[in-house]
Amino acid sequence: MRLEELLSGGPAKVDWERVRADAPGLHALAMDIWANGLREPIVTDEYGRICDGIHRSIALWLLGWDKPIATVAVVANDSHGASGLWPVAGDINSIAGGLE
Repeated sequence: MRLEELLSGGPAKVDWERVRADAPGLHALAMDIWANGLREPIVTDEYGRICDGIHRSIALWLLGWDKPIATVAVVANDSHGASGLWPVAGDINSIAGGLE
């Protein structure tokens, strides 16, 4: 799933007591992001699909987050065919805005 697709429409109403009871880790993450901002960027591939940070993305969605979101785009292979995740040059988006 692409990050912008996930965050394009927030939830209508969140029952935070149910989130806390059913998914305490997600509740804690959402409350931490609410209090401290997004401290780690969401990692996406070159197509905008989430590679790392799905729980942060869901927490942002639950919060109805409308501030800039720090993302880092990576490619699956470098130009020499080495596998792994490689940062796309110059593609750290809004780190300062998302890490207040």
